Amino acid sequence: MLARSLVLVAALLGSSVVMPRIAHADDKPWAQGVSAEKQKKALALYREGNSFFQQAQYKEALAKYELALAEWDHPLVRYNAAVCLINLDRLPAAWDDLEAAVRFGDAPLGKELFDEARRYQRQLAADTGTLEITCNVPGADVQLDGAPVMTGPGKVTKRLAKGTHRIVTTKEPDYVTGTQSVQIEGGRPQSTTIALAKREVTRVVERTQLERRWSPWKPYAVIGGGAAVAGVGGVMMLLARSQFSTFDDFSTSCGGQCSKGDPGYDAAKKHYDRGYLERGIGTGALVVGGAAVATGIVLVFMNQPREVQVAPTVEHPGVAILGRF
Repeated sequence: MLARSLVLVAALLGSSVVMPRIAHADDKPWAQGVSAEKQKKALALYREGNSFFQQAQYKEALAKYELALAEWDHPLVRYNAAVCLINLDRLPAAWDDLEAAVRFGDAPLGKELFDEARRYQRQLAADTGTLEITCNVPGADVQLDGAPVMTGPGKVTKRLAKGTHRIVTTKEPDYVTGTQSVQIEGGRPQSTTIALAKREVTRVVERTQLERRWSPWKPYAVIGGGAAVAGVGGVMMLLARSQFSTFDDFSTSCGGQCSKGDPGYDAAKKHYDRGYLERGIGTGALVVGGAAVATGIVLVFMNQPREVQVAPTVEHPGVAILGRF
């Protein structure tokens, strides 16, 4: 209903009755500081805008009105621009133009059109609401519905259409991006204060520690075990020498020509066989024990403590909240 009524009123703006004319600043303050040349340019653009408007080409008409306003901020051009904005569903911007249209009273618009503008303002007031945004975080950038509105600290008031609107606040790199949805209810002022969470500072602490390949006792256990085996081998070699010495004594007693049938031969032969076995065991034990001792010595050197990097420690100092909703 609001847009249709405004269209009917704005259709009258093409007539000569409401057409702006060259004005003098002494009796028309809306012409203050505007040269006759600028006024002529504005009037020409205004007429072009009206031609688009009459064909319901509101976007094109608005573009012409905005160019006209750049030359001469006339209340009647403001009113026409507000009509286009309403038809384009840009109600907050239409509110701003309506306020500018009535700022000089009814003189530039005429009594009837001025009263219409007031009635439409009241309707727009019910279809929109104001939102006061406060940000106390220095350097924080605040966006409203994707458009920047301020950098904190500060406060700004915006008129918005009824419905849900989105506030996004950023401050890199110290704060987490804040997102807030606000439901605007028509006809009443609302306010909100930006809240930002300080970004968690994650610190990675690199650490090293001394580490061995094996437990310190293991290489020495290998050395000790090898020494013990070698010791057994040495004992077996001594026992084998004793057995061979007994056999040699028997061989000497028979002039080295002992035979199987000689008295004491069988007993002497047992000493020889036993000595041979003990020598074999002793030799093997000495070889194995010596190798184990050598291996243990190598392992001792290999098992020296060395510095290795361990998994880093991640430290989180926590989160600090600034501001309030």
